[in-house]
Amino acid sequence: MNRFSKRAFTLTVALLIVFSILLFQRVVPVYASEPSLTDIFSSLGFTNVSPLTVETFPSGTYNITLYAKFGGNNYDHVDVNELSYYQINASSFNVLFTPSEPTIYGYVTPTLTKTFSAEYQFGLSLLSWLDTRYFTETALNPDVLPHASVYINLNNPNMLLIGFDERSYCTKMGDGDFNDMVFSLQLQYYLNVSSQYDTPAGQGWYYNGTNAYASLANGVVDHGNGTRRVFTHWNNDASGTDYTQSNPIFMNQNKTAVAVWNTQYYLTVKTDPTGTATITGEGWYDEGTNATLTAPAVAGYAFAYWDVDGTSRGNGINPITVSANGLHTATAHYSKTYTLKIESTLGGSTNPLPGTYTPIVNSTVQVTASANAGYALDHWELDGANAGSANPYSILMDGNHTLRAVFKALPSISVTINPVSATVYLGQPVTFTSTVNGGTPPYSYQWYLDGNPVSGATSDSWKFTPSTAGIHYIYLKVTDFNNNTAQSETAKVETSTPVGGYSVSLSKHTTVEPLALNASLVAGLAIFLISFKHKKKKNLNGAR
Repeated sequence: MNRFSKRAFTLTVALLIVFSILLFQRVVPVYASEPSLTDIFSSLGFTNVSPLTVETFPSGTYNITLYAKFGGNNYDHVDVNELSYYQINASSFNVLFTPSEPTIYGYVTPTLTKTFSAEYQFGLSLLSWLDTRYFTETALNPDVLPHASVYINLNNPNMLLIGFDERSYCTKMGDGDFNDMVFSLQLQYYLNVSSQYDTPAGQGWYYNGTNAYASLANGVVDHGNGTRRVFTHWNNDASGTDYTQSNPIFMNQNKTAVAVWNTQYYLTVKTDPTGTATITGEGWYDEGTNATLTAPAVAGYAFAYWDVDGTSRGNGINPITVSANGLHTATAHYSKTYTLKIESTLGGSTNPLPGTYTPIVNSTVQVTASANAGYALDHWELDGANAGSANPYSILMDGNHTLRAVFKALPSISVTINPVSATVYLGQPVTFTSTVNGGTPPYSYQWYLDGNPVSGATSDSWKFTPSTAGIHYIYLKVTDFNNNTAQSETAKVETSTPVGGYSVSLSKHTTVEPLALNASLVAGLAIFLISFKHKKKKNLNGAR
């Protein structure tokens, strides 16, 4: 071998040695500096973990958080690990973390968190160097060996902790420490918080098995027009009556919390004149409920009526009910009053009864006097002065007044008739007159003949014309205004049929009307005279 050949061989060997050293250093990383998977869990605070045998995961929405990447590191600083999820028995992959998320070797600070939704049973896949793909499903791995290790966080059973191991570089042996990509997987459910009013809060994603809470900024929303909304309770998947926080909502599926509101209307209560009285009942009322308002008695005033929104509810109607179906204003109207004191003396009463009253100012009050039996209203006294005997009496309430009804005792009622006896012939009339003393006029009259009332004989005098011979008895009953009754003495009338002429016998003070001959009497008289004349002539002839 010549000198040149030796030098070339030496150089070639040297280059091979250097290349081998470099290649060896590149193939064999310093694994001793990498922590184990359990060491990583412990450093992250997950000290109470237990391995699981699961390889796929149910459909749902998940939170995935990347904690560490101890794989894919090389001297060219090429990070090739990519994490995806896939539908089992399918070949499409959905990227979760790209190789550049992040380009780092070791712990990921701050951690990377994402949310994804899978509507199917899925697995996880790690795409490594030279497009080598590993799966959580062992049977799909190129070497049919486990390349994913799944643990459960016993302090939070809804959290799965997963470590992937890639063995594709050079020898494809790796070290089997499952720390090349370390992340957590947590199933999440969505809480929708719905409210017609105010600003709801608490809406969002929650880990499976945790508690969520719905809330509102305010429990009352005032619209400024006498209408407001008041929170009452939570509904649907939520419960409770506290608007600031619902009862715990256990998130084991997607849920909805609905805020329920009540509509309220404001009722304003006033008096006229303003400040006359303080009336309770003003305030907010739930829609559909009723408010009862009562106007109290006020010294110096008389309650007149209520109006609601300017419409009267009727004079004197108190209390009233107002329905909460909108904004309303109720006003109690009062009128200033004067005092009316009504009095009466012995012998009667009044209507209104004696007492003290407070009529409306400038109103007119009518008072009626009612006398007892044997009494009559003599006169009224208004504020001590004689006011006459008009009944009823009307008073204008233009001030405080005292009205007294003064009664007087009446003498007992009595009646006499004239004549008290008479003797007449058939057809001869007798006129009776009467005189009443005492009692209270006006009087009513009723004449009686032989104990029976005479129809139509109801005045203070009566003309009696006998139609049958014999003795007749006449008397008069008189009734005064107070229903007191008196009966006269009984008059006696003797009636006979005239024989040979007429004669009349009257007692003292008896009044008999002049004889009035009717046609039958005249005819009888003519027959009598003819008979008498004939008899006288016969007697004369016999004397001859």
